Amino acid sequence: MTLYIDGDALPNLLKPILFRAIIRESLLTIVVSNKRIHIGHSDCISYTIAGSGPDEADNLIVEMVQEGDLVITSDIPLADRIIAKKLTLLIMLVNYLMKIM
Repeated sequence: MTLYIDGDALPNLLKPILFRAIIRESLLTIVVSNKRIHIGHSDCISYTIAGSGPDEADNLIVEMVQEGDLVITSDIPLADRIIAKKLTLLIMLVNYLMKIM
């Protein structure tokens, strides 16, 4: 299983939480974004910068993800595309969680 993280839709609040989980579980992780972001250094994590156009990172994630992989995003249009491929998705509801905490 490969974990794909939509870096363009990743709140800073979640970076250390995800990093700890990636290290603890030794998850092969690919962070895809339109700009350079960093959640931590590990041999398990690779960073891919997509083109600068709108939805370029999303397009790359949809192209790379395969059955058995997991995608983390808060981007609803990307989530819809992942669901259409019948793949596994975890949608971050950070804004919702922050309001009820």
